[in-house]
Amino acid sequence: MRNFLTHPACRVEDLGVSIPDSVHACSVCFPTWESVIGYEESSPQVVQKMQSGYPRFFFHPIVQRLMTQVREELQLNKDQIILLLPSKRIASRARRWMELQLKEAVQIEPYREIWVLIGDQEDQPIFKAYWQHTGEILSSRLALDVLEKQVKPDNLDEIQQLKKSVAKPYSVGKAEDVYIYETGMSAWYAAHRTSQTLSNKKTLQIEFPYIDLLKIQERFSHHGVVFLTRATGEDFVEALRRIEAGDFNAVYAELPSNPLLHSFDLDAVSRSCRIGQTPLIIDDTVASSINLDVLSKVDVVVTSLTKWFSGQADVLAGSVILNPESKFYNHFKQNLDDDSEHGSRLYAGDLSVLLSNSGNYESLVHTSNTNTLAILELLNQEESVAALYHPSLTDSELYEQNKTESGGYGGMFSVVFKTEKQAIDFYNKLEVSKGPSLGTVYTLACPYMLLAHYNELEWAEDCGINSHLIRISVGIEPIDELLNRFKKALN
Repeated sequence: MRNFLTHPACRVEDLGVSIPDSVHACSVCFPTWESVIGYEESSPQVVQKMQSGYPRFFFHPIVQRLMTQVREELQLNKDQIILLLPSKRIASRARRWMELQLKEAVQIEPYREIWVLIGDQEDQPIFKAYWQHTGEILSSRLALDVLEKQVKPDNLDEIQQLKKSVAKPYSVGKAEDVYIYETGMSAWYAAHRTSQTLSNKKTLQIEFPYIDLLKIQERFSHHGVVFLTRATGEDFVEALRRIEAGDFNAVYAELPSNPLLHSFDLDAVSRSCRIGQTPLIIDDTVASSINLDVLSKVDVVVTSLTKWFSGQADVLAGSVILNPESKFYNHFKQNLDDDSEHGSRLYAGDLSVLLSNSGNYESLVHTSNTNTLAILELLNQEESVAALYHPSLTDSELYEQNKTESGGYGGMFSVVFKTEKQAIDFYNKLEVSKGPSLGTVYTLACPYMLLAHYNELEWAEDCGINSHLIRISVGIEPIDELLNRFKKALN
């Protein structure tokens, strides 16, 4: 299913739309700037009308239904909370981390094909943090099948087909080196856990990242993270020197970054990592593997398959793909093999949907590439626009070092208006879907900093990101129709 509230008739009142149990949506619509602030400030006008949200931040209604049933069958009291997880391995890992944070025991119980963690009400922030940051969550399809007692077994043929599809765009990609996960963040968490077994050093984060990538390094590391907010100038030169000296456990980056779409000198970082014998792990989600091929220059590529690869916002998934020529290949492969049977942890019901969706992957990316350039040309002529961020405009020469022969510059950009009022007016009038995701067949906008960093806007501003930045992922609607909607919002 697509974003369940779409343009143009999505109003704050519609936040209470009823969602049938058969729906497995991955997003939610915040139609106005005020509704975003209401959500962040837990305004009853907004929050009480929400029936779903992004699944790592909000328990899906089907998952909530299963939680209610589990609580009743386990005869838990009102002061106890639970977290449902898809496997014993994940539940045991979560319990170990939670007990370290809480300094007390966390109960674990099997329930049919899944596992249950049980804690006290005051433990809720820790339970929620694990679910959100690691992405090792229970999907709504698995929850529904557990409720209906018809859990599907792994389909080995479909797993192999999916792994081949993920590997295909990469010049050195092989299906046997692809690992499929429940979410993009659980893929990152798997790569991170593996890198942590190499040394007790800090990781290095290059460029401003997606929020939970930074949280994983801060909360699930031996010694935390060094954060290089901009890979330029003397700071970048010093970072390269430290990489070559072997100062870091691993180097992490998104290419391009989210939400500023910055690129950096990947060739230089790659050389330094090889000298310092440090793994380099890159996330190519924003641009997609259709537009960028970085695998031969790095050790590991992580991708959120929820985004462009699926395109429909109705399934969560992620992938880790290993460079077979990497010095760390055997280490990562052994750890990831141990962590996932058949190279996939994605529930069979979700995998089938993802495989079906992925047939449109390449055409979605190419159409979005073209539509985005047309919209940027329109915005570039608008006096109220203070800044545009997109690989065609931002660090384009560095981006082009890794662009595929048939690829483009990507379907996501960010825009900053000269005043906050202009940003609010534009967002409220823009007749597209509005919510916290990207890579969908329909155009999707959000005031990104409000959703991702509402309680740390001052810190984000210090990192160079305007608090009223609007991030837009461009879909495959007819371009004339899209341009007309943007013109109406600008006027």
